[in-house]
Amino acid sequence: MCGLAGVMALGRAASDHHDLTSLLEAMSGKIQHRGPDSSGVWQDHNVPLALGHRRLSIVDLSELGHQPMASADGRYMIAYNGEIYNFLSLRRTLEDAGHRFKGHSDTEVLLAAISHWGINTALQKINGMFAIALWDVQAKELHLIRDRFGKKPLYVGWAGGDFIFASELKAFSAHPEFSKTKSINKNALAQFMRFSYVPAPYSIFDNVWTLPAGHRLTLKYDAQLYGADLQKMFEVYFHAGQVIEECRQHGSFLEDDIEIALQDLDAVMNKAVERRMISDVPLGAFLSGGIDSTLVVAMMQEQSSAPIKTFSIGFHEPAYNEAEHAKAIAMHLGTDHHEFYVGSDDVKDCLNLMADMYDEPFADASQIPTYMVAKAAREHVTVVLTGDGGDEMFAGYKRHYDAAAVWRKMRLLPRPLRQVMAKILRVTLPSALKNKHGRINRLLEVMDSEDTLDFYNRIAGQWHDAENLVRGASYVPRLLDKTQYACNGLNTDESFVYWDVLSHLPDRMMVKVDRATMACAMESRAPFMDVNVFKQAWAMPLSYKVRGGQGKYIVRRLLEKYVPKALFDRPKQGFTPPLNTWLCTDLRDWVEGLIADQHSAVNTYFDMPRIAAAWQRCLQGSEADTLRIWNYMMFALWYKRWMR
Repeated sequence: MCGLAGVMALGRAASDHHDLTSLLEAMSGKIQHRGPDSSGVWQDHNVPLALGHRRLSIVDLSELGHQPMASADGRYMIAYNGEIYNFLSLRRTLEDAGHRFKGHSDTEVLLAAISHWGINTALQKINGMFAIALWDVQAKELHLIRDRFGKKPLYVGWAGGDFIFASELKAFSAHPEFSKTKSINKNALAQFMRFSYVPAPYSIFDNVWTLPAGHRLTLKYDAQLYGADLQKMFEVYFHAGQVIEECRQHGSFLEDDIEIALQDLDAVMNKAVERRMISDVPLGAFLSGGIDSTLVVAMMQEQSSAPIKTFSIGFHEPAYNEAEHAKAIAMHLGTDHHEFYVGSDDVKDCLNLMADMYDEPFADASQIPTYMVAKAAREHVTVVLTGDGGDEMFAGYKRHYDAAAVWRKMRLLPRPLRQVMAKILRVTLPSALKNKHGRINRLLEVMDSEDTLDFYNRIAGQWHDAENLVRGASYVPRLLDKTQYACNGLNTDESFVYWDVLSHLPDRMMVKVDRATMACAMESRAPFMDVNVFKQAWAMPLSYKVRGGQGKYIVRRLLEKYVPKALFDRPKQGFTPPLNTWLCTDLRDWVEGLIADQHSAVNTYFDMPRIAAAWQRCLQGSEADTLRIWNYMMFALWYKRWMR
């Protein structure tokens, strides 16, 4: 796991290399936490282009894994962040074809694969997580590529006459022109307030974009490119919707084939875990006590001759604490278990750190405990396996089954009638009742949804009319709003799962885990996000995943092979901290001072009476408004750190 940065200086003379080298060292230095083991900068002698890299050594700790790295034939230069999990099998194939390798890194294998098969074929063959910056010296083309499910980040944008790119936005702050001219994209800010994250292809800054998962961007050195709308140049190389259609078309599982499906899933998951246990540094796992992380740890322990190091985080409030469940599972599996607890004091200590770590506004409530368990685990290991992706692959969220069932019934009523009903209920139901019972409030918010996608966006977000909350903002479509990303033949439940894969998984879950772990110089790996697990999941009928009012049915069945059902058969809890308690007690004075500050630059972006009203409902216990205020708070902290 590493960090990369680069510049293509379209507005500079070809001989201006000294400035590029200094600039790349500064940009790479901003993301040193992603790769503290070594650094490298390379510049082309004929084109004003430079690549920078920070290395966290995981596989092949020698200098032979140093980046930027050149291909054996000298045609390509690469700066790459991630892991290619099938690099050993690819290496054997390439060796049979005549390739010879100097070291044992996956980077060298990746370059050889590109040289041998070409970029397009190589991308289809590799299985891993990655953000790639590849310079074709011969064709004078820059290829930027992001993995299928967005495990690793990659931003692109303009700064003066320079095209810039990096693993994190903080690298851009080292560019003088970017620092002088940066401005907030109000449309992206509205998306953040709506969903608690900025969805790809947008970023919080004007003229900066997030390369979406499964996409690539190819730029030929050409001064005429300067200032182009880069998102129009993004190309899909992995269309999740088309892959799903193929899996469903050729899926061999019938309703009574679940035992066969269980065997196949067991084999695919075990292979995904096995590949992710390849490491030349200490390795462990996050164990929340939930189904997904428990299955991953159980498979790890079965494949290991020594106790796996496992790590969990707990809360002092019993209603939010799963640490005891994790401890019981660890005892059963025989892992070397470590647990840590988070309190409100820890939250206060971490708030400003969150703004620095997440250099784009981000407001997932579990970002703090995720960072804290990563920080504690880093004292023992450099690599962790996680259960991330299990919910998105196997319909694990309540919206995948409960909310979908609600919408199937709700849409039977004409929308005008639902609009009238919602309006009457909002006025007549007591505020105390609505705030105490979050499901009532949520139902009122979605009752007048226009269609299935509108319903999904409302249940997946906080401020469903965020363009009215953020002054001067307009609605901009997410990927799932665009017809080119459609997946045909899905019912409501399946559509919700697919839409989560398009945006929620890469733009929220992976942002949270990547920044939290990389801030500690730690690599996280997610077996559930293996492309073969994805294909296996979508070859199954929905009844294998949703059954008896629960999601992940087949994953639960598989887990019974490794762990007694009594240890994990309980309602889904999620990695959610007691946010309302924290806000309404220890953090209350700070929040109220922020809202009341009439001279705050932050407050000029919002319709503040609506923010103030949400805070009053938060104080009455409203779950939805607690999350809305958390979004507001995290933007305020981000603004203080990055816009002053």
